[in-house]
Formats: sequence, C-alpha cells, structure tokens
Amino acid sequence: MAEAKQSSKISEKDLEKVASYIYDEYSRRKKSRRTEEQLWDEIDRQVRMEPDIKYKRTGNNKKDRSKNWMPEIELQLQAQTLEVILSDVEEFMFPDDGPFFRVKAYAPDDFLNRFQAETPFVVGSEIDAPSVVTTDNINDYVHGFTEYALCQFNHKITWSLICASAIKYGLGVGRVRVAAKSTFIHDTASTFNRSSKLPVLVPMDIRNVFPDENFYKYMANGAIVGGSVIYREKRKLTDILVTAKKDNNDKTDFSDGGWLLANLKNLRADN
Repeated sequence: MAEAKQSSKISEKDLEKVASYIYDEYSRRKKSRRTEEQLWDEIDRQVRMEPDIKYKRTGNNKKDRSKNWMPEIELQLQAQTLEVILSDVEEFMFPDDGPFFRVKAYAPDDFLNRFQAETPFVVGSEIDAPSVVTTDNINDYVHGFTEYALCQFNHKITWSLICASAIKYGLGVGRVRVAAKSTFIHDTASTFNRSSKLPVLVPMDIRNVFPDENFYKYMANGAIVGGSVIYREKRKLTDILVTAKKDNNDKTDFSDGGWLLANLKNLRADN
C-alpha cells in the first residue's frame, strides 16, 4: 500500500480555502447571535438613559401628534446598577490594603548564586558580613518589576472596561499585545527618544469579537484543539499599507510579522 505524500509547503489555493472558511464561520457566528446583539442594543440604550419613543410614532414612522403630551424620559436604573456592581467588582479585584497578586518566583540554588555574582544591586562590605541573596529577595525583585510593568499602561481602567462589558453583555474580552512606548530623555547635550516594547492588556469591543461556541475540539487522532476567536476590525487601506511596509513578512513573528505584501496589491478601499 502506497503511503500518501505530505506537502510541507502551503500553496495559494490552501490560503484561499482558509480565508473562505474563516469568512463563512464569521457569517455563521454573526447570524447565530443576532438575538443577543438586539439585547445588547437595548441594554446600551438604557445605560445611556436614552428614552424609547417608538410608541409615539405611527405605522409609517411618523410622529403621532396625539401623543406629544406623553413623557420622554428614561430612568437611571440600569446605569446605577452598572456603576454599583462595577464598583464592587473593582473592590474585590484591587484591594486598598495591598497588591492584588502574589509573587512566588522559581529560584533554585544555581540561579541564586549566579544572580548574586552578576547583579550590580548586591553590594558587599569589607567590614560587615557578606550579602546573601535569598528567595524572598527574588520575590521582591519580581514583585517590583511586575508593578512597574503594570504602571506603564492604564491597568485598572483596562480591567474596568473589560468587567463593564462582562456585566452588560455577559462576556468581557481583552487582548494581550506588544505595544511600543516612546520615552523622551533630556540631558545637557540634547533630547533623544528611546523606544521600548512592553506587553499591555487592551480591552476589546464584544461586537467585534466572535468567540467559538466550543472551548475545545477533539480531533480523530486524539488531539485537542482550543476554540478559535474571530476578530473584526475596520481600518483604512492606507494605514494597512503603512503598517505592512513598516513590519516584516516573517511568518514566525506573531507580533509584527506575517504580512503577504504581494497580496496587498489586490486590496481596494471601500467607498
């Protein structure tokens, strides 16, 4: 029995099949949650305290003058409920008496010895006893670095937006990505810019995110594949071209790579 040959290269036809499958799956997920999106619109209207005046219009969508005397007001019940619940959630997540996380670093003996020998933060003395780095010192070091990293972006505000979405719609979505931060340094000679890349948490709009109904999918060979998430974003064509030329086409770079520059020539902007 002849063995089937496996091709290690992905052809253009394979990419077209993948793109077609993603679009069909996106259309199916969007259609299946049409009822939920109608409920989301109603929740947003009540949170905005925007009065519903559909009852004051006739069948042909014209104003019924006989109902002009009826009030146009929306009570603040949903807005107050969201504010109170979100405040309670933030109090549980971020207590006032300390950090919201604990640090337990993995620091074996060989790491402690190497850290003590190479780090410039451990300063000894000829009179006092030699300084010794312990696991607690490493925990404090990691704790300080974590707090510094969280201070580089609006960490609490980001979680507030994600939790508010979870309270209103039943699902909050956030995306971890690498963002560039520009820092301007002034010295006696001149002013220069030093850019750095940091991991940040970005809140996502649930209306542009289409999660999978299944958390896991079991394949015939016993493998388990996690659920897929489809994200929809509308961008200007000029911004896409600039980003693609600025980044690279390295398919292994999941942050800035993977651009197929030849295929961008076929894109056309919407009217």
